[in-house]
Amino acid sequence: QDPAAIAFQFTRLKQHATTHGFAIGIGHPYPETLEFLEAELENLRLEGFRLVPLSVLIEISMQSDTSQKVKLSNPKPLAEPVTG
Repeated sequence: QDPAAIAFQFTRLKQHATTHGFAIGIGHPYPETLEFLEAELENLRLEGFRLVPLSVLIEISMQSDTSQKVKLSNPKPLAEPVTG
């Protein structure tokens, strides 16, 4: 619930998404988390990320060949970079 810890994990989330093409994040609905996300969502979009439901990542995984499948077994924090 510490804003500095939330910011640190959010940065890790974006780094993972940039490196791997996606990231999965779980946020608890504490007031501090919600305030942070509300303040950062526009920045996320401006940085080239987009939020998608987990079902979209699963669908991409199912459509990809096995060597390109999205790895969902080790969930990390939250965004998918926008491409194109």
